[in-house]
Amino acid sequence: AGFCGGSFLHSVIDRFIRDNCMVYLKPCSFKRFPLVETLFALAFVISYLKFGFSLDFVFISLFIVLLVSASVIDWYLKIIPNKLNLIGTISGLVYAGVKSLAMGKLEPLVNSIVGGLVGGGVLLIVAIAYLVIRKVEGIGMGDVKLLAFIGSYIGWAGALFTIFSGFVIAFFISRLLLKSHLKKPVYIAFAPILAAASIVYLLFFS
Repeated sequence: AGFCGGSFLHSVIDRFIRDNCMVYLKPCSFKRFPLVETLFALAFVISYLKFGFSLDFVFISLFIVLLVSASVIDWYLKIIPNKLNLIGTISGLVYAGVKSLAMGKLEPLVNSIVGGLVGGGVLLIVAIAYLVIRKVEGIGMGDVKLLAFIGSYIGWAGALFTIFSGFVIAFFISRLLLKSHLKKPVYIAFAPILAAASIVYLLFFS
């Protein structure tokens, strides 16, 4: 089931990328690859091993699938669709709301709301500061909205962990690129880094 769903997801991502390569007039050599299908299947396996067949399984699988989609699209197009971030944020709030009802307390919902605000807010401040200091955009608004989506799922602590880990990983990647003596600036897709960090937090620290 995971691989079948992955094939469908891959076809949707492929269509989006091809359409937008033409819209944004960017060369696109998107190759069909089994990685998306495999990651989709792994999302189901990981969710099942941690949560079993439950409501958590459904929502966490959706969380990972949306992150994989955002990562692939950002890698190729340097954008993250607003609709994807919106779906992720709403589903995160719904997930927290359902848990609050089941537990009879507001803590999960409050943590989700605060997580979204902290994730998106902190990264927005960093993005504005970078723009003011360097006079160039270093962090896109798609990344800011992605952090709001991530925070709605894993809370404020998870959002901060993701931001810190993301910047550390991005720093080392940029150092490696500089050592390779590249003559022009290279864009580093931030979504895959943020996605990886948030999934690590979800699996090992939440």
